[in-house]
Amino acid sequence: MVKGTEHLNDGDGKHISAKTFTLKELAVATKNFNAGYFLGEGGFGRVYKGKLESSGQVGFVKFFEDFDNVTV
Repeated sequence: MVKGTEHLNDGDGKHISAKTFTLKELAVATKNFNAGYFLGEGGFGRVYKGKLESSGQVGFVKFFEDFDNVTV
């Protein structure tokens, strides 16, 4: 995934920004997808919480694909 910021439309005509992260950044934020950071799984895949080292912000990571065999 390419790191950066995307500008999206929220459906109501308002523009929002969404930052993208590398897999390595997500692994660090979730302590390598530690089970303690796992929130649940639904129709859109697994959801983890994570904390960014650079800013201390807490965010949520949603996966659409199976990353069981990924080594970071």
